[in-house]
Amino acid sequence: MPVLRPLNTCLSGNRIQAISGIVNGSTNYLLTRMEKSGLSFPAALGEAKLLGYVEGNPDADLEGWDARRKLAILCNTAFGAKFSDDRKIPATGIKSITEADFERAHALGGTVKLIAHARRAAGGIDERIASTSSSVVIIGLSARRLTIAFAICGA
Repeated sequence: MPVLRPLNTCLSGNRIQAISGIVNGSTNYLLTRMEKSGLSFPAALGEAKLLGYVEGNPDADLEGWDARRKLAILCNTAFGAKFSDDRKIPATGIKSITEADFERAHALGGTVKLIAHARRAAGGIDERIASTSSSVVIIGLSARRLTIAFAICGA
């Protein structure tokens, strides 16, 4: 993950408060195809397999496990967390996303994306991977990056 370098170098003196963003390209491709082309999940998945955008067994991507692993790495790096078992991070995948989910998101001015999110919280770190039933998923169309919130060192 390209973001690890700045976390370990130029941002390392800052206290990271939160990290949130899209960390899995396969699910982002699928959700974008479903939204832009009106494809069903099975149709978008079939297309992605033909194009080589997903692995032969894409369960790690589709269930949110890949994003969960990446979030554990980000938490360990950004917050000094000690995640040795990423399965402790709640994850919701994208297999159940339908046209109705996109319609609801559009009505609120957003879209549906699989978001990895972690923030410092009282007593530890609050982290999750979500694609539905979460306000972090209804995001603006321009949110296609990883956002890092931090207190500037010395401020």
